[in-house]
Amino acid sequence: KKPIIMETAPIAMDSEAEVEDDNSGYAELNGNELLAKWKANRSKLPSDFSRLLDPELSEERRGDLFEMEDEYAMDQYAWAIPDERALRICSEFAPLVEIGAGAGYWARLLRDKGVHVDAFDINVGHDAKAAGVSQQPYCRVEKSGPEKLLQYPNATLLLIYPDDHEDFSNDPERVPLSVQSLQMYQGDTIIHVGEWLGSTSTLSMEGQATPDDPHPWGRSTAVEFQILLNSTFHKVLDVPLPNWGSVKNCLTVWKRTQTVVLEDDRYAYIPSDERLEVCVATPSTRHLLKE
Repeated sequence: KKPIIMETAPIAMDSEAEVEDDNSGYAELNGNELLAKWKANRSKLPSDFSRLLDPELSEERRGDLFEMEDEYAMDQYAWAIPDERALRICSEFAPLVEIGAGAGYWARLLRDKGVHVDAFDINVGHDAKAAGVSQQPYCRVEKSGPEKLLQYPNATLLLIYPDDHEDFSNDPERVPLSVQSLQMYQGDTIIHVGEWLGSTSTLSMEGQATPDDPHPWGRSTAVEFQILLNSTFHKVLDVPLPNWGSVKNCLTVWKRTQTVVLEDDRYAYIPSDERLEVCVATPSTRHLLKE
């Protein structure tokens, strides 16, 4: 169900951003530094790094390989690595509004390309430091939460790891940021960046699951969000991102689903040009798709 819409004036947005005079006051950035650091890190890894999550690998060796990951880069820039294709896809669906933008790394790269993206986070400035975010922002990130979406009915919602490291175990009544955003959002297009059911490496996160009780939904967004999104939107694009060894991030684009009632049952209507191709195979099973 959609929330009751408050009397809030929509914000007019163009797909192209107004170019700011400069980025003074924000962290310096020379292009897509995170992608460059990821490529440099990959080039130095030993040949057995691909076995990082292989159960047959010794725990000692696994620990050594894991230490080779550039965790500092993850904390300094963003958990998900944008490549040129991902940025191009985001720009195609501009204007954008991002909730849970953190330090605004993705937003900065998009703005530098002339894309209109308004970025918001509930933790900015001193609040961000209190929440453990030490990185200086890369661009203007305004203080606000999902309620701001009521002013953006015509923008695409961008969510990048909105629920990562959120612990709901001590407050079961707490609603995840991703769910709040979906409930408030009145537009028709959502871009999700992170892990997703069926595309995850993470099976157990603090506050979500234990090794004996796997959590197959990944580390980026809550279970409730993924179920609700699949119930009200349909996926029209799914592409992998450059990934660190312990995650399987992807970028997915979703369109709001129209429904009809037929003999008391509800059905989803997905236009023919928005239906994903259904044939997906691994290298070991691809031969089965041959006619």
